Amino acid sequence: MGDFNAKIGREKFIATVAGKYTLREVTSENGKRLGQLAARHNMIIKSNCFEHKRIHEGTWMCPGTSVVNQTDHVVINKRHTSSLTDVKSCRGSSCDSDHFLVKVTLRERLKNQGKKRMRWNTDKMKNEERNTDKMKNEKHLNLYQQKINEKLEGTDEIQNVQIEWNKVNSVIVEAAKE
Repeated sequence: MGDFNAKIGREKFIATVAGKYTLREVTSENGKRLGQLAARHNMIIKSNCFEHKRIHEGTWMCPGTSVVNQTDHVVINKRHTSSLTDVKSCRGSSCDSDHFLVKVTLRERLKNQGKKRMRWNTDKMKNEERNTDKMKNEKHLNLYQQKINEKLEGTDEIQNVQIEWNKVNSVIVEAAKE
């Protein structure tokens, strides 16, 4: 993401790495370089892939005039292209510059690392008045507490906090499994 001073047009050669929603018809020299860079590194210029009002496409205003250009771009690897859901400029924000802020909406999906998280049925241990199985729940709670106490009985003085935490954690999980 940055100020590339590149104006992207609607020519066919740039269409493979850029969108069609741009302010310009013709690509500038810097735009051609940015297009070559994106093509060479398997990237796409996402800043002109989303249809917006023309007021939200311009990112730079020439000082003293009303001429607006789109020179700030967001370039992303094609593998992650679906993560960007929107790119537009915010004209109302004052950042003491002749450039407008560029707002990027990103949705990142994280991969599960293969560890399945254990789900515990904690309702079995709730001691509530409205619970119909109050006696049964108290039995589960007492049994759980008893297992934890049995497993923690043989512990000595605390030597290392991390080692002790790992012990307590494993005792709690084992007691819950039982």
